[in-house]
Amino acid sequence: MIYDSKSFFNDDEVLIKNVIVKNIKNIKQYGDVNTELQKLTSGRGIGMYLQSFLNNVDRMEIVTYLLGVIPKEQWNWTIKKIMPYEDFTNIIKKNPSLWDKWTGKSPNTPISKSDLILLQMYAPEYNAKYKMSFWDNAIDIFLPGTPIKDGYSIINKFSDIVKRRIEYNKKNNLPMDKFTKEEINYRTRILNATPSHGYPSMWGFLEVIKNIKSGKNIRPDELTKYKNFNKRSTNPDVIWQPGRLNRTDQEMEQLLWGRDELKKMWLGIDDPDGLNVGNYVKSEFKPSSSKDPKAIYIRPKVIPKLTKPQFDELYAMVLSTKNPDGTFPGGNSSIMWDHDFKTIQHSTKDILGRDLGNFKLGAGIENGKKYISIYDEWDLFPPALKDKGINIQEFGTTPLIYYRIVQP
Repeated sequence: MIYDSKSFFNDDEVLIKNVIVKNIKNIKQYGDVNTELQKLTSGRGIGMYLQSFLNNVDRMEIVTYLLGVIPKEQWNWTIKKIMPYEDFTNIIKKNPSLWDKWTGKSPNTPISKSDLILLQMYAPEYNAKYKMSFWDNAIDIFLPGTPIKDGYSIINKFSDIVKRRIEYNKKNNLPMDKFTKEEINYRTRILNATPSHGYPSMWGFLEVIKNIKSGKNIRPDELTKYKNFNKRSTNPDVIWQPGRLNRTDQEMEQLLWGRDELKKMWLGIDDPDGLNVGNYVKSEFKPSSSKDPKAIYIRPKVIPKLTKPQFDELYAMVLSTKNPDGTFPGGNSSIMWDHDFKTIQHSTKDILGRDLGNFKLGAGIENGKKYISIYDEWDLFPPALKDKGINIQEFGTTPLIYYRIVQP
């Protein structure tokens, strides 16, 4: 152990904060403390334990410290467990400059870097609550102007390439949608410059644009980063902490590049026989809401499997999100991360939504068998950029993902 459990449990608020700050220096140590604490408290980890007796201000101090030692890939199960969204908003309401920055009343208000990271971290919850897009909020509040200007440069470049392609194909009696070598090269640049997991952050979006312009391939550096993270991590329930699972470098590559196929589909540079080969193949199902008879849906080649207890628990949770009209809300996959399941581990959640980010979960019965459906309209860039005039979507084809997990 890296702390004295007897002292840790005396509920002395000052001592508790000191133990966290002095003894947790990296994600491995956080995982060690969390695991030991769960053993001693019937499953309560650091977040639930601290919430039980520390006030918002004291927990905010711990959160601010942990921002410097916990990788952002781990914030959902670490920092946000200590300081849930509602508690966070109650704190910043008492700070006029932070609150005005957060709500967009004074977007140019200068704040510290740590406060800026805090606002960025909780932005998805804010936007889900108020039906706004994270990128609307991020672009307008945090970096007004700059991403817009740079984003336009990518659009203009793309547009010019497409125009030249059309002119060339007309002149040479070629199909209008046949890419020229110049366009394939540019689309490959975008493939190589975009992160392999999740939308880029606010700062990351600017970095993506810079890398597209320079032609930098970030994939080798990205792979090295996650391989190193894999080797020094020990938490078995987190996909990027699979040390105890002893994943090989080859397995890490497969995990990291699983999204590449979707990126290539979006960019139109995937395998010509892509509906039959690769990680994603043509789905045998379509969502009931589909109105386009020509729409083609894809699914993972290997459908994730759940045990019966796992299926039953997730099925009930998905049904709890059902709208009065019988539909399911988009983005309700957040319930997987917001809820502590009895049977579903973090690694299983990651397998279900590894390449998708926020997606729609559904539940139903067909031919007497219950099923859980997974639906996503996958985009390489945040769709909200279109509202800012950065309509990168017009240059790509959105892969439509739909598949079902049937009750065992």
